[in-house]
Amino acid sequence: MTLTEIDTGTTVKLLSVCGGGNVCSRINRMGLTTDSILKVVRNDKSGPVIIEQDGCRIVIGRGIASRINVQYA
Repeated sequence: MTLTEIDTGTTVKLLSVCGGGNVCSRINRMGLTTDSILKVVRNDKSGPVIIEQDGCRIVIGRGIASRINVQYA
């Protein structure tokens, strides 16, 4: 499932990123790597997805969030 499908308050593990090199490098520059544990702070099913990793909040647009594959942690 993708990050856009996850409800607010859920903790997930990042499995992979589907997309070209630009998408992958952008995600990596945010500090998100395979096996990262993320908490979805806000996902209103429209607008950006806000996640938290290691106490830092990251805002990700829905287009990129829809390319991030996750599983429940």
